[in-house]
Amino acid sequence: MKQFFKKKEGSLIIESLVASSLVIVGLLGLFRLMYISALKSQEAVHRLQAVYLASEGIEVVKNIIDNNLVTNSSFNSNLFQSNQYLSYDSTTVVPANSIIYFNNGIFDPNLSQGRSRTLFLRNIEINSDNTTVSVTSTVSWVENNGQSNQVVLSDKFYNWRK
Repeated sequence: MKQFFKKKEGSLIIESLVASSLVIVGLLGLFRLMYISALKSQEAVHRLQAVYLASEGIEVVKNIIDNNLVTNSSFNSNLFQSNQYLSYDSTTVVPANSIIYFNNGIFDPNLSQGRSRTLFLRNIEINSDNTTVSVTSTVSWVENNGQSNQVVLSDKFYNWRK
């Protein structure tokens, strides 16, 4: 038995295999961490863009209400009483595609030549009566890993100018 432990032949190869295995496992963990970090960073960018697009949808409705004041129209004229896919127009709600397109640094719901499709879908829900306009802007998208996400913003505008 003593002679078995005295033989040191091949121990260097085993030590090298164990050490290289530990280094490989450590590097794989590091690469996985970097991959997850890049995915989460991209998700954060998409969420920020979605919040911007949702707030833009509410701002379009606010601009229409303000335009109604300037033109002496009724408080809630030019607003539809249902779900809308808004295209920006300062005087009326124009139904458009729900898909948001990108053109020269600008998001736009209207498809025309030269615009590329984004992963965002926007829906604007408008409910109004004589004194209030309730707006809910929903932007949804699917990440590259298949995870569905959604940002919902709501606002209520009152006819305080009567």
